[in-house]
Amino acid sequence: MEQLRTYLAQNGISQSAFAAMIGVNESTVSRYVQGPVKPSWATALRIERATGGAVPLLSLIHIS
Repeated sequence: MEQLRTYLAQNGISQSAFAAMIGVNESTVSRYVQGPVKPSWATALRIERATGGAVPLLSLIHIS
């Protein structure tokens, strides 16, 4: 998820700090940033809110 990786880097937010902000553990955020793991709808919404909309929910979830 390039948008999330970019947001964290541009805002100087560590994965552990962001994990605390959205209520997950650091390894979960790492999997979102590094690989094909997608967050649940609820977590994607928390990410969207925590980033002020910079990382939109629809960019995070898989729609089939």
